[in-house]
Amino acid sequence: EYPETPAAANAKLSLAKANFDQGNYAAALTTYETFAQEHPDHYLVLAASMGLHKCREAIGTSMYRQGQIIEGRRKLEEARDGYRAFAEANPDHFLAPQAILGEAGCHLQLGRLEDAQVIYEDFIATSTNSPWAQLAERHLASVERDLERTRRGEPARETGITPPASAEAPAAIWQLPERFAP
Repeated sequence: EYPETPAAANAKLSLAKANFDQGNYAAALTTYETFAQEHPDHYLVLAASMGLHKCREAIGTSMYRQGQIIEGRRKLEEARDGYRAFAEANPDHFLAPQAILGEAGCHLQLGRLEDAQVIYEDFIATSTNSPWAQLAERHLASVERDLERTRRGEPARETGITPPASAEAPAAIWQLPERFAP
């Protein structure tokens, strides 16, 4: 009824978050995009930007698990790139640590353990006073365990997405992509 009021913008963000929480990632993505277009100067536009990246990550994860390997990887790569761009453009923003950890998480899901390891190690080294450092340390420990398993020829168990057994994909999809330099 009052689309130009500050409350309308906040309601739109609340709707996006509610859609995300209910697993309706496509609707949440659309709402975050609309919010960013309609309110580019709003004080929560960066929160909406992070919402976009979280939606892309969730959509990619879901598609990958459903056997849509190529499209799922593409969405995860979009999310990874978005997280990195956010952290680089807003290094002092309170959401920057979440963006950095989000980028590392996308690497994990894409099977790029070494890239995730580098991000976690860098974050821990530069964020000793951050409450997010403990989370990064736990994730790093999981990555290190999985890297050790892969060195022994065993599959990683704690990181990455396992596609369904029925998923058919070209052999190249199952190879680790070339190293990504953060």
